[in-house]
Amino acid sequence: MDEKEFINKMDNLRKPGFENNPPDNTLKLVILNSKRSAAIGVWFLAVPLYFLLMVFMKYYFNVNLHVIDIFEDFISSFDRSPATKFITPLFFIGLPIIGIAINLLSIMFFEYDKKQRRINISIKLKPINIILIIGSFAIVSIFILYLIAENLHH
Repeated sequence: MDEKEFINKMDNLRKPGFENNPPDNTLKLVILNSKRSAAIGVWFLAVPLYFLLMVFMKYYFNVNLHVIDIFEDFISSFDRSPATKFITPLFFIGLPIIGIAINLLSIMFFEYDKKQRRINISIKLKPINIILIIGSFAIVSIFILYLIAENLHH
């Protein structure tokens, strides 16, 4: 290719223009901080996980520490009074469900596109939050399956 052809090609190229395009009208929302929600999720799992570990130690491994008996008596004392009967399900099912919601909101991102009138949901892979979601779901499942089995037995 000689110099004249090259100059003709360069002259015939389309030059970029500056169109007056408005910016993309999207709004990306992060509901909660992932580190803070992971810490909250750990605290919400502490009581149910402690109770489950104590029950497994006592009934399956035959390790009878009196700490387990004290904790069982403390939890069962809530069930004796009709005014405090709601506290036990709140500790064992409510707190892990709240932990699931908090951790899900911390890893999910919502984006609203006004032009297409669409909400895009994306999930950021944060291993700690995902492990806490799975652990919370497992604890809720264990307690719900126990309640179903206990009520079907009677």
